[in-house]
Amino acid sequence: MPTLSFSVKGLDKALKSAKEIPQKLLKELDDETERAALRVVNDARTNAPVLDGFLRNSIKVSGKKKLQRVVSSDRPYARRQEYEHPTKRGFFRKAMYKERITFREAIEDVLKKVGD
Repeated sequence: MPTLSFSVKGLDKALKSAKEIPQKLLKELDDETERAALRVVNDARTNAPVLDGFLRNSIKVSGKKKLQRVVSSDRPYARRQEYEHPTKRGFFRKAMYKERITFREAIEDVLKKVGD
């Protein structure tokens, strides 16, 4: 099962070093992480190859830890389509790559808004 995740460098260190993190900030960061994961899912579904629609419908967000989301598919051929198929479509990777700047900017906006 292909699984993609993106992480924020230094997040663990920042969370450990902060003595009291406002719950509002954690909630807003977690909400933005969820929105980013859903955008990745929608983009990956749009670009996934379609024969019968099973692969497209199997792409979902799973594993919801605080500030972490996992985008995955439970279909055994999802990895093959992503990495080994001659077309090299990379629908998971392209969706993740496309979202990286939007997610970074959204996190910055949340931090600026809460910091004010």
